Amino acid sequence: MNSINKAQKLIGVLTVPVNVTQKVEDRDFLEYTSFVADSHIQWFSGTPYVIIPYTLQHSVMKKYLDHISLLYIPGGRLGNYNEKQFVDSVRFLVKEIKKINQLGTYLPIWGICLGFQTMLQVDNTKLHHSMLLDKFDSRLGYMTNLNHIGNSRMTRFFKRNEVYD
Repeated sequence: MNSINKAQKLIGVLTVPVNVTQKVEDRDFLEYTSFVADSHIQWFSGTPYVIIPYTLQHSVMKKYLDHISLLYIPGGRLGNYNEKQFVDSVRFLVKEIKKINQLGTYLPIWGICLGFQTMLQVDNTKLHHSMLLDKFDSRLGYMTNLNHIGNSRMTRFFKRNEVYD
């Protein structure tokens, strides 16, 4: 990882814990402890990325932050977003990235669906992990467009006029 620099637009992709209570057709999937859906990886359209397991020690996660230019927290119905270690990892990463940004280095966090909701809720220190997300049903199929706004620095990670599902 030492040969990577932020100019390469390397995206750090946090894994999500597998929700073993979900009904899935592929029973082999349940043998894994964490995952990132291929559909999320496809959004990056050839931009280099590195997978960051949420189970890593925080000291190791912090080293990844020196080499990425964006942290992506995926969402989706198969993830267990209430799993304590995942919530603690997101809380740690948000805290560290806020420090980096306060020092003048731009390091955005992009959360999708329940990844975004987890990111926002861990920033509220009054909530315990067992209180997170318990009243939200992601299976309702909410769909929306991804619109680029002005000259946002986030647009450098995407090609213009692409369609995202």
